[in-house]
Amino acid sequence: MVNLYYEADGSWYGVRGRYWVQRDVHSISNEHFETRLLYNSTALTLAERVWREEDNEVRYYKNRMEDLKETFGECDMEEFMWIKLQAKPLP
Repeated sequence: MVNLYYEADGSWYGVRGRYWVQRDVHSISNEHFETRLLYNSTALTLAERVWREEDNEVRYYKNRMEDLKETFGECDMEEFMWIKLQAKPLP
């Protein structure tokens, strides 16, 4: 199971919020896969940072504030836990 957590700047899709989550990305059914994938691509484009949580491991998937090649995608777990608690499901 893969969960993606997004950090937004402002409002997305007319809904205010700073942190968003898209849960269980790999279990999307075939009939809805293309729609959700496009939606996910939009969220990835707009996000400042994206965390990927998979198999008890968390890594940056996107981070506009740092060079991922230098940090190897590592993130602050304490910060991530606060983000995880605040995240709302993507609309």
